[in-house]
Amino acid sequence: MHNLDNNFKKITNYLNNDESSLDKKDVVDWYDSLSNHELVDTERVDTIRYNAKQKLLQTIQQNKRKTIVNAIIKYGVVAAIFIAIGSFSYIALNSKEPNIISTKDKLSSISSAQNKAIIILPNGKEIDLEKIKLNESIDLGHTILKKDGNGKVSYYDKLSNKEIVQNNTLKIPKGGTYTLTLSDGTKVQLNSDSKITYPTTFSKGDRVVSLEGEAYFEVSKTSNRSPFKVFSKNQQVEVLGTKFNIKAYPNQEVTQTTLEEGSVSVSTNIENNKILKPEEQSTVLNKGNISIRNVVLDEVLSWTKNQFYFNGSNTKDVMDDIARWYNVDINYIAKNRTADYVGKIPRNLPLDKLIELLKFADFTVKINEEKDKSINLIIN
Repeated sequence: MHNLDNNFKKITNYLNNDESSLDKKDVVDWYDSLSNHELVDTERVDTIRYNAKQKLLQTIQQNKRKTIVNAIIKYGVVAAIFIAIGSFSYIALNSKEPNIISTKDKLSSISSAQNKAIIILPNGKEIDLEKIKLNESIDLGHTILKKDGNGKVSYYDKLSNKEIVQNNTLKIPKGGTYTLTLSDGTKVQLNSDSKITYPTTFSKGDRVVSLEGEAYFEVSKTSNRSPFKVFSKNQQVEVLGTKFNIKAYPNQEVTQTTLEEGSVSVSTNIENNKILKPEEQSTVLNKGNISIRNVVLDEVLSWTKNQFYFNGSNTKDVMDDIARWYNVDINYIAKNRTADYVGKIPRNLPLDKLIELLKFADFTVKINEEKDKSINLIIN
C-alpha cells in the first residue's frame, strides 16, 4: 500500500465498519508500514505519525491492558491518523445524516464525570456545593452554612454562632463524582447518581450514614471504637475501621458490598451478621437473602481508579455505569457473540472518543439526538 491517497476510502470504510476483510488487512498493514518507513513520502508520514499519536495519547491514559485493548489503541491510532491529515471531509461530504457535524460536536463536548455535589437542606432546597467557595458562608435564615478551607460543610446557629448538629444530604448527579471527608476523618468517594445522608458531626455512640447509589468507604478508627454503620437498600453494614465498596442503586435488583481491607458485617431483615473477608462480596436480593462470593477487586473498584472494566459477562452493568457517568441514555441490546469484550477503557475520555473505542471493541453504536437535545445511544 504505497499510494497513501488511495487508502483514504478504505480507512473511511474501516471506521464505518463497512470494510471487507481485505480492506481491514490493508489498513492494518498500512499502519504497520508507518513504523517500518516503507512509504516513499517519509517527511509527510513522520508528521502524520507525530500528530496522530499526540492526538490520541493526550486523551487516553497509559494503563496496563489486555491484548484486545492494545489492539483497540492501535486501531485508534489509525483513526487519529485519518483525522490528523485532514481527510474527515470525505466522511462529512458522503454522510447521509445531515446533522452529523452538530451531533459529533455535541458528543465531543460531553466530558466524563466532573466534581459535582448538591446539598439538600431539610426544607428541600438544593445548593450546588461547587458554587460555594472555600471559607464562604451562606445565610439560611435561622442558620448559617459554612464551607471551611478543606471543603467541609457545617451549620451554625445565627444568634449564638454555635455549631448545630444536623443531617446533611449530599446528592451526586449523573455526570458527577465527589469525594467527601466526614467529621471523624472517614473518606467517602461517591459515584455518579448517588446520594448519602450523614450528620455534620458524629456524637457519642454509633456513627451512622445512609447511602443510595455507589460509594467507596475508607473508615477511620476512633478512640472509643464506635461502630460505623451504613444503611442502604435492604441491608445494614457495620465496621470499625476498614475499606469497602457498596453498590445499591434503586433500579438494580441486588445490593453488593465488597471488602478490600479489614472486616465488615452485613445484615438484612432476615439474615444477621454475615462476616466478609478481604476480596469477598456479599449480594443481597430484594427479599433480604445474602450470598457471598470471591471477586476480583480490580474489577469492582475500577470506577475509583477511573476505568470501565469489562469482564466478558458484565456488559449490561458497565453500560449502565457509562450512562450515569456521561449523563446520557443508553439502550443496550445484548446480541449473541462468540466472545464478549474483555478489557478496560479509561473514564476520562470525552463521549465521542469513548464511542470510538466501543466501536473498535466490536460494539455497534447508533446515536440519536432527542427533541429535548439529549443524547440517546443504542448499543449492541
